[in-house]
Amino acid sequence: MIPLSEFARLPWIWGLDALCLALLVGYMLYASGASRRHPECTHQGRSNRLRRAWVESVRAGSKDALAIETLRNWVMSTTLFASTCILIGLGIISVTFAGYDLADPAQALSWVPSTVDIVRVKLLLLAALFFAGFMQFLLALRYYNQAGFVINLPDGFFNGPPAQPIADRRADRGRALHPRAQGRFRAR
Repeated sequence: MIPLSEFARLPWIWGLDALCLALLVGYMLYASGASRRHPECTHQGRSNRLRRAWVESVRAGSKDALAIETLRNWVMSTTLFASTCILIGLGIISVTFAGYDLADPAQALSWVPSTVDIVRVKLLLLAALFFAGFMQFLLALRYYNQAGFVINLPDGFFNGPPAQPIADRRADRGRALHPRAQGRFRAR
């Protein structure tokens, strides 16, 4: 563990780290707001429009082989990126806990003096980012798999009458509850 006196000697380092984190969070909030207000001004909004146009084009014509090949390529690239993220994250974890002296290489790569424990915390945060990237690629893989099933459905497949009104579904769920909970569920 780092003694408290060492934390007191490096307050400007923590300030720089906090500033970098605040800038990153601020940028992400700005980018998500801009994406919601003006989707065509962001890369993500333009990519969503392009994918929507691609799906409409594939559904309009008989381009089944194109859809299958494109989705297969998306699944393969997502799998490659997901496995790369998990390997890098596990590699960072193994280096972090291997017992190496990480202060010297970190000092050689940075102008900011740092201790071994601070470097380990930063490496664990970096590994957490790679694990979060792994989870995002898994979710993308799930969505691509679902798109493969949905893309060739006929146009009017979901345009029928609603399956069941929401109030009826709530009442059905209330019957499955414990008898004492049924009254509270229906009272809402």
